[in-house]
Amino acid sequence: MKKLVCLLLAAVLAFSFSACSIEEKPTSDTEATSDTVTSSDTVTSSDTVTSSDTVTSTDTVTSTDTVTSSNTETHSKTNSDSSSNSVSLNETPFDSSTQKPNIDSDVSSSNTTETNSSESYQILPGITDMTQEELRPNFGLGNNKKLSGDVLVVILFIDDNESHWEKQEIDDFTQTAIKPALAFLEEEAKKHNNNLKFKIESLSKYNTNKSLKYEGTVNKNLNVGGSSKDVLDQAAQKLGFENNWDIYSYYKNQQGENDLIFLNLLNKDGISYARHSNSIGYAAYAEHAVIFRRYLGEAVPKDRASTVAHEILHLFGAEDMYTTFSREVLATQFYYNDIMLLSPDLSILTYSVGDLTAYSVGWHNTPPELCYNELWWQ
Repeated sequence: MKKLVCLLLAAVLAFSFSACSIEEKPTSDTEATSDTVTSSDTVTSSDTVTSSDTVTSTDTVTSTDTVTSSNTETHSKTNSDSSSNSVSLNETPFDSSTQKPNIDSDVSSSNTTETNSSESYQILPGITDMTQEELRPNFGLGNNKKLSGDVLVVILFIDDNESHWEKQEIDDFTQTAIKPALAFLEEEAKKHNNNLKFKIESLSKYNTNKSLKYEGTVNKNLNVGGSSKDVLDQAAQKLGFENNWDIYSYYKNQQGENDLIFLNLLNKDGISYARHSNSIGYAAYAEHAVIFRRYLGEAVPKDRASTVAHEILHLFGAEDMYTTFSREVLATQFYYNDIMLLSPDLSILTYSVGDLTAYSVGWHNTPPELCYNELWWQ
């Protein structure tokens, strides 16, 4: 009898212990919300980079569109048929009340920007490696390395002391210049067996509730006084970022291995230009383009799609074909309608990206015969 009572007591105790050890399934603290972006933090690059900057920011940029840009222009274009392009434009209003999304990262806290809500993302350092290829000296030097795959185009409509954008003008420029330029580049990439698809992030005072006004005047003639180097820096700061590398890091962490482009647009006349890491004084800057709505001296805007496409190609290594007399003669002979020659009186629908320009931006890796002509380099 005593043995039976002991057995019953042991059974009761075992049941009580088992019931107390049962737990609810824990709730995940990484559930996706509208403010969370999951994306690869890995940036594929052969460059060695260094930086000691730590930045802080609290704004989230949420908006999607499509765009493109180039280096320095010398000719204006005729009107293009914007209705034929297939680039879609989807705008999401900028919500200044939300924080930057959390980007998973293994980096230390000294390399991380933290928001007021304790969210963080990896800060990417500036480019310092300037190793050049002999036959395409501007290719792959800075942050713009891969003009293929899903490329994000961040467009910033910027005011300054002598110009400002109306909302209708932003819509018009996007439809007549940005979208046709991007559609052109997608189609030309396909001809060179490359898959290229753009998506746009369009930012202005109208959808960010931020003043994207440059403090001062953006120089319109880089041949007189040079270019304004801090255009992207100032725009980034107005959006709540620390500097140009901060805003680049924010978007690059979302893009992963895919590339991104910054186009700074001003509603006035001027000589548009692209600034890559090989440009004098720009090695410490994230690569970007500054594009004017009208060519220098023009009162009425003409077609700008070719200028946008031209400048985007510059960012990835394409060179002007009119820089010297001998080069222009050769280019006219072999690449008369190449977008980097920018011959007068041609619409963007008449232009092409020849095999030399395609080689210079990495769409293929076989140097065209013209690269070995010493007159090309004179």
